[in-house]
Amino acid sequence: MRRPSASFPSTRTFFSGEAGSLYYAREFAKGRRVKTKADTMNRLYMAESGFTLTGSMADHRLRLASSHMLAFAVALYSQVTGDHSYDAALRRA
Repeated sequence: MRRPSASFPSTRTFFSGEAGSLYYAREFAKGRRVKTKADTMNRLYMAESGFTLTGSMADHRLRLASSHMLAFAVALYSQVTGDHSYDAALRRA
């Protein structure tokens, strides 16, 4: 099984108007093109409290109350990195 990877600086600038965002948008689009059976396609996952244009185009969308976003972000971070140091702090909050 292939482990998911993310480049968070690229992800941040992909959705903004900063320098280089057009490059990242094109790279994302390039990753969506499948030319052979061996090619993999990237996926767009969204967790949001309100419906957005980006969310409507996502492959997987999770509608989540704003009050639950921090807990979701901590759980996602813990799963991706294996660092569970924030879990206990979140339970105390």
